[in-house]
Amino acid sequence: QLRDAVLAAANAKGRALQCPQRGAMFSLFFPATPVRDYTTALTGDAALFRKFFHTCLDNGVYLAPSPYEAAFLSTAHAGADLDRACAVMSGAIRGL
Repeated sequence: QLRDAVLAAANAKGRALQCPQRGAMFSLFFPATPVRDYTTALTGDAALFRKFFHTCLDNGVYLAPSPYEAAFLSTAHAGADLDRACAVMSGAIRGL
């Protein structure tokens, strides 16, 4: 749900976003090409990630402060909390 929301927001904005995911673990990168390893992760726009991160943080969604760290969802992330995270993160992408 979260991955779909942020990718839809990026697509609507015309913003390149990669969101690799394995199970409940995911990351967000802002390059045009898929991120498959450290070298391709370095092609992401770190300044854009910082702006995204701080917008999320200012709105109550706490992510790792580095694009090179993974985020994890758990069963504690459900319902209204997950809906709010989707809204905040999507809004942050639209604001980039």
